[in-house]
Amino acid sequence: MAPKVPLSKLKDQVTELLQKEKLKEALAAYGDLEIGEPTEPRWPHRKGDLLLRMKNPKDAVVAYERAVDVYVSQGFAARGAALAKVILGLDPARKDVLARVDGQAMRDIRNAQAGGAPPPALNPVPPPAPFVPTAPAPIVPRPIARPSLVEEVIAGADLRARKSMVFDAPLLEPDSAAEEDEIRFVETGERNSIEIDAIDFEEADDDDGAFILDDDAPGIDELVSMPSVPLFADIRQEALTRMLELADLVELEDGAQLVHQGEEADSLYILAEGRAEVRLASGQTFPLMEGEVVGETCLFAGMKRRADIFARGRLRALKLERASLEMLVNRWPELGGILYDLLTRRLVQNLLRESEIFTAFDPATRLEVGRLFEVRRASPDTILIAEGKRADGLYVPLLGKLDATLRDGRVIEVPLGTLLGEQSLLSRAAAQSTLVARTEAVLLRLSTTRFNELASMYPVVLSHLADLAARGTFEDQASA
Repeated sequence: MAPKVPLSKLKDQVTELLQKEKLKEALAAYGDLEIGEPTEPRWPHRKGDLLLRMKNPKDAVVAYERAVDVYVSQGFAARGAALAKVILGLDPARKDVLARVDGQAMRDIRNAQAGGAPPPALNPVPPPAPFVPTAPAPIVPRPIARPSLVEEVIAGADLRARKSMVFDAPLLEPDSAAEEDEIRFVETGERNSIEIDAIDFEEADDDDGAFILDDDAPGIDELVSMPSVPLFADIRQEALTRMLELADLVELEDGAQLVHQGEEADSLYILAEGRAEVRLASGQTFPLMEGEVVGETCLFAGMKRRADIFARGRLRALKLERASLEMLVNRWPELGGILYDLLTRRLVQNLLRESEIFTAFDPATRLEVGRLFEVRRASPDTILIAEGKRADGLYVPLLGKLDATLRDGRVIEVPLGTLLGEQSLLSRAAAQSTLVARTEAVLLRLSTTRFNELASMYPVVLSHLADLAARGTFEDQASA
C-alpha cells in the first residue's frame, strides 16, 4: 500500500521530525518511505540507524538486513558488505548475512554497459527468510610459501576464462637476431597495452565541505567501473563470503587518517561508503571515491606506504590483512589474478599521476601516452639493459626486484617506478650501466617501435623526454 503522504513531503517531514527529536514519528515516516520506494536502500538503512539510536539493536538488524538486500540487488555490493559487517558487530552469530552479498547485479549492469543483455528489472526485495544458523565451512590452511609473482600462485586455478593483465603478460625473451651491440627482445605482435580508465588528475579541494553518505554518492554507472567490482563480481560466492568474514570494518569521521606514509603495507582497503584523499610527500593530492581499492602493495612483504590517506567526510572501508589475503589466494587462486591486476593498474595510475614522464601533459595526453606502454614479465636473471649495448626500450619496474650495476661498480636495487633506458633510447647510444631482474618481475615497457610511434603522434613528448634525459639518467643520479 502506498503511503498517504506524497514522498517528497515525507522526506521533508522526516528531517523535521528528527530535528525536533520526535523519534517514533520519524521511525514511522521511514517505514512509509520504504513502502513508497522499495528499491531505495537509504530508508531501511536510516531506519536501522535510528533504531540503534533508540536502543533497539534487534529491530535495527532486521532493518539493516533489508538495506543489505537492496544495496546488493542494485549493484552496490561494497555498501551491502559494509552494512553486513555492521550487522555482525551487533550480532556475531549472524554470519549468514554475508552470504547475501554477491556480485550478480554488478555483473548484469557491467554487461549491459558493455552492450550485453540489459540487467533485470529491479523488484521490491521480499522480507528476509527466518534465520537458521549453520556452521560455516572450515578453511584448511595450506602452508603459505612465497610463490613467484605470476606462475605458481595460479597453478591449477580455475580462472573462469578471465584474462589477467599480469598473469597473461608476455615473457621477455631475447631475440636471437639481435646485433652484438644491442639487447633486443622478441616482439609479441600483439597490442597487450594496459587498459587504463580515465583518471581524475585534479587536486582535491580542501574547502568543499564534508561528504554526505547518501546524497553525494556516485551512481551505479560510476561504481561499476571502480576497482572493487572484480572483487565482488568475478570471484565465486564461497570465496567472496569468506573474504567478507575475514575483513574488518573500519569507520572514520571526516579528517581521520586511514593510512600513514612510511608504515608497513600490511593490508588493503576497499572504500565501501564515502571518499578519501591521498596526500603525497610532494604535496600533491587526489581524491579516492567509493569503490576504490587502496593498499594492494601489501601483497608483497616489505613494502611501505607511499602516501597518507585521510577520510573526506564519513568513511566506511573494509580492511583485509595480508595474511588473510594469502590464505584466500591459497584456497582460491583465481582471486590472486584479480588482486594482481588491481595492483598493476593502481601502480600505473600512480605513475601517470606522479612521474615526470607524464606530469607535463594534459590528462588526455597522459592517458594516450600511458596506453602505449605494455605490461611484460621478466624471469630472474634476465638482462634488460647491458653496459656497452643499446637498449630496445624504456622500462618502469612495477613489481619484483631489479639490480643496477653502476659505472663505478656499485650494485644497487632499483626503486619501483623508476624510469630506465631513456638515454639509450633517445640517442641510440650504448647504455652505461647494466640492469638485471634479480627476481621474477613485472614491468611497463615502451619499445623502440612504440617510442617512434609516440614521437610521431606527440612531438612534444619527444622534447619532454629529451629534457628529462638531459638531467641525467637514474644511474647518474644514484652516483651523485
